Amino acid sequence: SQDVPSQATPPQLHAGAELPMEQGLRKRLAEEKQTQGNKRSPNRNAGTGITKADVAELSALWHMEQGDAPLSWIPNKALSLPLPLGWEEHQDEGGHAFYVEVASGVSSYQHPNDVKYKGIYVEVKNYLDQVQAGGQLEVYGM
Repeated sequence: SQDVPSQATPPQLHAGAELPMEQGLRKRLAEEKQTQGNKRSPNRNAGTGITKADVAELSALWHMEQGDAPLSWIPNKALSLPLPLGWEEHQDEGGHAFYVEVASGVSSYQHPNDVKYKGIYVEVKNYLDQVQAGGQLEVYGM
């Protein structure tokens, strides 16, 4: 995380708008990573530092259902992967993380991996629901 430089402007929250639900989870994970340093927890994945409970928490925030367990790789990826190339994390005056796409200057309180992988989850879930219902599938490009 970096302090807010002059070129990184936090996104504007409209009246009544709230920070993304994932913000609390990501803040807790960052704090745990900072306080644990090189210490290894037996519950954490050695490579990513993510636990099954972290994945379950993000799954719940995304309203994944009990039957979606085979899709748990999707929130796991969202939490495990670093920021995409071209993105930076900053802190606003209130200490909340926000993310800036350097090339465009666009900023968001939503982690780009959460946006990408939640979208993947929704697409895969819709596809599987259609298959299960025996409905006609749309095939892109056909």
